[in-house]
Amino acid sequence: DALRHLRVGGSAHVVVAALKAYASIVVVAVILFPLAKPLQHRLAQPDPGSAIVIALTTTLLGGYLAAHFGRRAPLVASVTLGAFWTMIFTVGLLVVLARFGHVNAPTWCVFAGPAIIFAGTILGGVVRVARPRAI
Repeated sequence: DALRHLRVGGSAHVVVAALKAYASIVVVAVILFPLAKPLQHRLAQPDPGSAIVIALTTTLLGGYLAAHFGRRAPLVASVTLGAFWTMIFTVGLLVVLARFGHVNAPTWCVFAGPAIIFAGTILGGVVRVARPRAI
């Protein structure tokens, strides 16, 4: 049903919604960065559990925002953001591997990253779509 809403201009609407959500997450990160200064070392190289919590939190928020901005097809917007974000993560990972030959993270964490990102954005969209409406 959501794909029916993607008529002429609809796919552009979904892409713009995903990019707005991604930009919003970047802005939030820039604003919160000074507040996290005391945790700088911990955030620079978080343990795997903290990294998963940070990834899930940001991707849930991103998926929620994508669904909010992409009102015509909210879940499609969340999936689009998830695909975009997963691609960025994977390309970044490949660049680091090509440059340094290794990643400072457990192997399972590296392979779980794309799945966590994609699932988190979709779940954020589902939360947005499933939330109760005001009467």
